[in-house]
Amino acid sequence: MRGSILFIVLSTTSFGCNNACQEICGRMANYAEDCNLPVNDAEIDACLEEQAEATDEELKTCRQTGSAGDIRNTLTCEDLAEYWAGGGSVPPPPE
Repeated sequence: MRGSILFIVLSTTSFGCNNACQEICGRMANYAEDCNLPVNDAEIDACLEEQAEATDEELKTCRQTGSAGDIRNTLTCEDLAEYWAGGGSVPPPPE
């Protein structure tokens, strides 16, 4: 599982084809692993698909508050468990 998540994160961030909100999907999956939460490829794909439709305002917010540090400071492991339990398609809680 870790290898496939790492591959997805590397492939989605290395080529620069994803928008700022989609990049957060990989960061959240990495954080979930640190919380010992299983995240499968389908959940990451659902997150990427959902975030592909981000509005300009959402993209701006993701660029401003979507770093790994921001995510860790904003979301708890419990928040991540709830997010990924929704299949990765429920937006994270707003700040």
